[in-house]
Amino acid sequence: MDRDVGYRQTDANLGSSTKEVLTSASIKVEVRSLDTPVQLGGAEQAGALIVTVARVLRIYASLPKTLANKLVCTAARLLNIMPTRSIN
Repeated sequence: MDRDVGYRQTDANLGSSTKEVLTSASIKVEVRSLDTPVQLGGAEQAGALIVTVARVLRIYASLPKTLANKLVCTAARLLNIMPTRSIN
């Protein structure tokens, strides 16, 4: 039997019979508010930092917005080689 793994958008007000069917099929139901992005904590913070560094590079160097993608890659490289805490 093929199992389709993934997320489906559905109403937050699932009936008890729906929950019973899903539970019997070993499907875990995680209810969240509509239009709320999934939160990944550290990954979201890292992504926001990369975008911020890219934006700062573009603004201070007076570069065009067309270079935004390359600047994001450059920002990621810079953040990867910068030390985050001292060795000692």
